[in-house]
Amino acid sequence: MKRCLLFAAGFFILFAFSFSAYAQQKIAYIDIKLVIRDSEAGKAANASFQKEVEAKRSIIEQKRKALEDMRQDVIQNGAVMSESKRRKLAETIEKKQKDLERTREDIRVELQRKDLELTQNVLKDIEAIVNKIGEQEGFDIIVEKSEAGILCGSSSSDITKKVISAYDASREMKLGVEEIKELIPHREPFLFLDSVLEIEKGKKITAEKLFTPREFFFRGHFPRNPIVPGVIITEAMAQAGGALFKYSFGDEIEKKGFDNAYLMGLDRCRFRNPVVPGDRVVLEVELVRRRSRVMFFSAKASVDGKKVAEAEISAWLV
Repeated sequence: MKRCLLFAAGFFILFAFSFSAYAQQKIAYIDIKLVIRDSEAGKAANASFQKEVEAKRSIIEQKRKALEDMRQDVIQNGAVMSESKRRKLAETIEKKQKDLERTREDIRVELQRKDLELTQNVLKDIEAIVNKIGEQEGFDIIVEKSEAGILCGSSSSDITKKVISAYDASREMKLGVEEIKELIPHREPFLFLDSVLEIEKGKKITAEKLFTPREFFFRGHFPRNPIVPGVIITEAMAQAGGALFKYSFGDEIEKKGFDNAYLMGLDRCRFRNPVVPGDRVVLEVELVRRRSRVMFFSAKASVDGKKVAEAEISAWLV
């Protein structure tokens, strides 16, 4: 009995010590849903997402209406149709019904993926901001409100509004993933711009790309020594050039009916140092000259101030 009592006493002392240590930690929380809803970047991304939702709904509605028209045709004219025509129409209706159901499911999955993608992009954008606020205010742990299951908490522990303010302020001079998608047609996994840090119409752009260990090409290039392929770095520079051109001359491009800029040539391309997982590449591209539908750029890429690649890039509008 004494041993049991001693064990129980020791357990409660250890529990009290652990709880005391946990209680001494300064904890904050953030509501990601509010950041997406209330930040300027989140509003822009949501507006773009809703526009896509409406477009998908329109596709479904068109297919549903076509199917309904065929059914009405059978109801109204079935009596005067030949047996073979009725059978053929019934088969067509069945196929269109299956196609409609498949389209609905495909769109549902696609929109779910894009919604998740939106959240992940915001998380990527605010990661440094959250860490900075945590360091400045001495928080040991920062949790996400919904994931942590927080029902209530003191206002002093809620850093959501501070993150939104800092997020909006940081983006006054830069564009995020969703804004970049408005400028160039590239999409994941072949979108190699995370943000635009600086942009001057008709002149130059500074963008960046963080190459995480999860990039698809590291599995084969190379398994034991992962390095970003040179063609990927040049592609990132070309995408930055495309974003600069669309940002600068977007109205003119649309009026003339052009859709995309295609890579035309690479000259004086040099690779100075390897880029490895975890490297944040800064891409600096300058519009050197424009000749009607053809544009010429001077580009360089660097990591921590050290040049890793450079090239002269040409592209043409189609």
